[in-house]
Amino acid sequence: MSTRTITQAAPSSGQSDRIGIGWTVAKMGLVAAMAVLFNFYPEKVGILWSVTDWSTFTPVLAPQFQAYLVWLNPWWGLAVSLEVAHLLLRHWTTATRWMDLASRAFGALVLGAMVLGDPFMAAPVGLLALKGILALVVVGMLITAITHFSQLLGGRRLVVELRDR
Repeated sequence: MSTRTITQAAPSSGQSDRIGIGWTVAKMGLVAAMAVLFNFYPEKVGILWSVTDWSTFTPVLAPQFQAYLVWLNPWWGLAVSLEVAHLLLRHWTTATRWMDLASRAFGALVLGAMVLGDPFMAAPVGLLALKGILALVVVGMLITAITHFSQLLGGRRLVVELRDR
């Protein structure tokens, strides 16, 4: 009876280890712009009903939105920190994958709290539509986080022994 051992890598997660510099810088810029806009100019977030008449601008954020910034800012900070790590390392690591998982899970928690929490928009009709969109985003983020979590746990090597009889 002979024993043959076959060592095989676990199934690939499908994620590339390379980091796209342009996309990384774009994400950092977008997150920074959102943080500046929502923290310092929330009254500028709204709907312009007529491009020719600026008096038709209607702000959409209610004062209650400020309460969510306590949670949005750390999420945005974590997202920017992850992108800085990507720029420095130029590739994914196990640590950055765990950081990405934490960022997605925390983001889903924050957006979920916004969906279930106090109204944060001045227009009730717009609030219902936006909460529906946020709920879909939360579901997508949770599915992605669960997928990444299973891929991180499944990243071990698989050893299979075949025995001849």
